Amino acid sequence: MPEKSPLAPGLSPSAQQRAQQIVDAAAKVMARKGYGGTTMKDIAAEAGIAPGLIHYYFDSKEDLLLAVTNGLCVQMLADSEQAFAVFVLGTFDHGRTPSTRLNPVPDDLVVRRRFRRTHQCPRQAACRERA
Repeated sequence: MPEKSPLAPGLSPSAQQRAQQIVDAAAKVMARKGYGGTTMKDIAAEAGIAPGLIHYYFDSKEDLLLAVTNGLCVQMLADSEQAFAVFVLGTFDHGRTPSTRLNPVPDDLVVRRRFRRTHQCPRQAACRERA
């Protein structure tokens, strides 16, 4: 069974692509003109479609704004997870999420702390005596 698009559930793949085309156009126009200055006609012109076609996919400009915002949030989350994996964990593993990769880290930190407590550096003792 094909996975439903979160953007346009229940629509065919070509209709989902059209809805995404409209959302992308709306994002561009709203970035240029702001939400208040954007009309459905502006979005339709940017998408290269008839203005009435937008209402087949979205009931209102507010619904379209929610779709644009949702797409941005999903992209930011994906970018954040990838950046976290690359910079904090050192590598990006496409098969695992950063949260599943973190599981061994706390155990490793506990082992390091226990090792430091039981194996004191002689210089640390000398430094403490001077202070």
